[in-house]
Amino acid sequence: IMKANERELLDYFPNETFIPAHWHRSLEIAYLGGIEAVLQVGEKQIDIQDGFTLINSKEVHSIIGKRIEKNAQCIILLFSYDFLKNNFEQFDQVSFDIMKLNKHKIDFKKIVDKLLCSYESNDPYKNMKCNSLLFEMIHFLFSKCQEEEISIQLHNKKEAIEMLDYVHSNYAQELSLQDVANYFHMSKEHFSRKFHEYLGTTFKDYLCSYRLYQAYDDVIHSDESIQDISDKHGFTSVKSFIQFFSRKYHETPLKYRKNINN
Repeated sequence: IMKANERELLDYFPNETFIPAHWHRSLEIAYLGGIEAVLQVGEKQIDIQDGFTLINSKEVHSIIGKRIEKNAQCIILLFSYDFLKNNFEQFDQVSFDIMKLNKHKIDFKKIVDKLLCSYESNDPYKNMKCNSLLFEMIHFLFSKCQEEEISIQLHNKKEAIEMLDYVHSNYAQELSLQDVANYFHMSKEHFSRKFHEYLGTTFKDYLCSYRLYQAYDDVIHSDESIQDISDKHGFTSVKSFIQFFSRKYHETPLKYRKNINN
């Protein structure tokens, strides 16, 4: 369980922040209080406002933060894949529906608040209480939020993860659409269609966004030159890096670094 307040959110996730497509084995649920965001799962976009995000295990997803209000808070819950699989053998055949969860968000938020209260308490037996509330949450999901049909086939999910992992492993190198299509033994056209179907964006736009996402941390948390950061993260030139960064954050990397560190 992780919790962030308004100040922490603004420090790490400025408005219009893009967290590029990624995946994990854990089931992830986050409460976004006083936050507007867009969750992207494949080609499906889901608007979230004062509600929950829900990411199923091994589901490729990205998120754009649109607005953070005063006194906003974010509570993130990660349910270990191994824990869920060990307790529920059919877990791989189950998928939960974010719309059903938000239909019952008031009731689910009550359990989250109880969990947070117990987690932050000085009760010497709080682990037992927290564990019981975690199981109550899981029971809630299974009883009220299961999807009737798993929306993405297991084969497609596996292929999406392979595409994503390849791009993440090679993004800092010169990487063309043809190179990646060749690696997956597909034509450029077929790969482009599949990539957009799985990730909801084009290969070119995703690659640029991911490079920018990786470079962002070096801009604000290091003294590296903008040229070195550009080279390190695969941009074709420092000029293109500055253009992409300025388009996204409305300032050059150097100005942005100065302002955020003052």
